[in-house]
Amino acid sequence: MQIKNRENVYSSICPGCGLTCGLYLREIVSETGETSVSVDFRKSSPVNAGKLCRFGLKLPLYYAGPQTSMVGGKKSGLETAISASIETLRTASAESLAFFSVGNTTNEEQKALSVLASAFGIGVEIGMDIYSSLPAGKHSSLSQSMSLEEVEEAKQVFLFVDPYSQYPLLLRRVLRAKKNGTKIVCIGPRHLPVADEQFCLKPEECGKFLSPSQDSVLIADIHPYSDLEHIKMVLELAEASGAKTFFLRPFVNSAGAELLEALTKRRSLEKIFENIDSGKIKTLFCLESDLLELAPDRETAVRILSKLDTLIVQTSRHGEFSRLADIVIASEHFYHKQGTVLNAEGRLLSTGGDSTLGFGSLSSLAAAFGKQLDFESVQKEIFDGFGLKEAGEFSLRAPEKFVPEPVEVETSCLKCELDQETYSRSFSESCPGCSSASLSVSLVYSLSPFMWHGLENENAFVELNLQTVRKLELVKGGNVKIRSQENTVDAKFRVSNIEDGYLLSSRRIPVEGFRGVEVEISR
Repeated sequence: MQIKNRENVYSSICPGCGLTCGLYLREIVSETGETSVSVDFRKSSPVNAGKLCRFGLKLPLYYAGPQTSMVGGKKSGLETAISASIETLRTASAESLAFFSVGNTTNEEQKALSVLASAFGIGVEIGMDIYSSLPAGKHSSLSQSMSLEEVEEAKQVFLFVDPYSQYPLLLRRVLRAKKNGTKIVCIGPRHLPVADEQFCLKPEECGKFLSPSQDSVLIADIHPYSDLEHIKMVLELAEASGAKTFFLRPFVNSAGAELLEALTKRRSLEKIFENIDSGKIKTLFCLESDLLELAPDRETAVRILSKLDTLIVQTSRHGEFSRLADIVIASEHFYHKQGTVLNAEGRLLSTGGDSTLGFGSLSSLAAAFGKQLDFESVQKEIFDGFGLKEAGEFSLRAPEKFVPEPVEVETSCLKCELDQETYSRSFSESCPGCSSASLSVSLVYSLSPFMWHGLENENAFVELNLQTVRKLELVKGGNVKIRSQENTVDAKFRVSNIEDGYLLSSRRIPVEGFRGVEVEISR
């Protein structure tokens, strides 16, 4: 007897980052209900013109298997999991309750979670405290809409990100801009081949050595590990020069989530873990957000999360985090969802599915606390809030009005005595005063979709420059020891063209701390 399979084709987007590349997903469903997914290229997408990065090509692994609702470690029906969540939330105090969503789902689900949280008089945490830490007058600069075509047309592009590892589809645009005569200035510890000028600068040094103009675009990103001083520096450079800013995000709907939760006083991801550890947060509800994938030290994160009275997770994905949960509310995969996301350019895009299962679960929870929701009304409210009439790949959200004001950028004392008449310090120059036999280095994460979403990355090496490898007498094909406090890790390394005194890692190193961690390395 021949088994008949059913094929469904979805015109969807990649959930790997905030660029939201367009693609087709072919879903094969067997008679037994088993599902397999393959990726096909969608050349009509204005964001990526059919091109995909390695993560996009590995989406079948991201979408592996359906999630199952669970209560107390045992499989349950969806309604049972929702009922258990309602009972838990009823007994939780608002002071010890937190709702968390990093922006890895639709605007409609994000808004529904926000409405549920409002029943307790609180907002939704997104793991990034940048908005709360900056004056309100600077918020519009973080949400400026800009098409990738504008990057190609700029006179100068200042890259505060590494597009080779972080946003590969951005690299295509930068290369096209360079071909058009754009000057590419790169800031960071890795020497980028695309750069016309390259700098390794601290935030307080950038105002002295970087000179953007009104025809420049400053490209940076905002994520849970972001350094506030770094973001402030980019904003100050833009205000002083009149340059445009383009802030990328690591999650598919980070831009939408940030705007929907704009009035929420937010905690950083590090602060959320601190509050769980201290007992300030006792009940946590996570929507399509895996805290183990976000935390730098997985073992420490597991220890801290075990202190929660109740962990409720609404998710479509399997993993250790959902196994830690007291209650799992199963949801549909991202490409099945009906709804929208707002990408980094300001395009309001449809996810391509027709299911409202996840939204329905949140609606049921909200209804239990006196908040009535329906999908159409919530979606209309989102469209109105974003200033758009409908979702569409070729419709961009109008930029917020922003008039740059002249700002005097102060320069703090530099660690090294720099030549006052020199315009810049490049990677090819050295500073004798900073040379040291010490093998204490700054750990910098080479963040990528693989890292944020917990997919195995065959290129997950740590990177050192040749000078450091020679100092340590490391052996080709061998490992390097990385120590921080009480933790020691052996990691495969490769030699890369990076600044001395840095260790770049595309895998998480089990060290405490989210930003600017110093580690010791040895053979």
